Amino acid sequence: MKDRHIKRLACVLVVCCLAACSGKPALESQAVINLNNNLAQLQQWKLKGKIAFISPSQRKSAYMNWQQNNRSMQFDLSSVLGINVASLSFDGQLAILQADGKTYQDPSPSALIYQTTGWQVPLEQLSTWVKGAASPGGRLNNKLTANDSYTTVVMAQNTQQITRYENGLIKQIKPVCANEGSEKSRCDQWTIDYTSYANVTINNIQYQLPTQINMYNSGNQATIKMRISEWSQ
Repeated sequence: MKDRHIKRLACVLVVCCLAACSGKPALESQAVINLNNNLAQLQQWKLKGKIAFISPSQRKSAYMNWQQNNRSMQFDLSSVLGINVASLSFDGQLAILQADGKTYQDPSPSALIYQTTGWQVPLEQLSTWVKGAASPGGRLNNKLTANDSYTTVVMAQNTQQITRYENGLIKQIKPVCANEGSEKSRCDQWTIDYTSYANVTINNIQYQLPTQINMYNSGNQATIKMRISEWSQ
């Protein structure tokens, strides 16, 4: 009789445990959800640091001072001596770049930087990636499939494979290109690696934001390295 009560109690506990577990997401999923919701509201910020652009034909670096306000941005580059090298402003519709005493204009900030410096910097996407996010909505996208170590995110015409740290922060964003592995395949998308994060408070809200980012484009063999020394509001 006693053994029968023990077995019955054990069954009840198992059922209750399963019901509780099915009623809330796993710890990692909940952490990612919280990070995603938190990051999506970060639309105004400033950062300081250093950026390097490396390609088969050139290798350059500069100090950067970046201010973002929704779609508008101010992006300044300076030399080691503090001399302004280039200053880019964008109001969401028109980008204006001042460099070498001249002024240039273009609807696309990325195209403008390439035209004047030869740097292939995806500045529009970088304003999202620099926060440690895969999309403007945050660190995850609604359309995803998951497995044990990564999440595959389908975004518009592109598919991204996202690898995360145990706490939910993104470790790598890698494009999944058509015909990948073929000798004729060419992938002009960026692979982004996040090697370190820091706790940052902006507008009385705490975030975990990247402090070191490495980007590589296998299509043109270009590398962008960013070291962020300061995040602020």
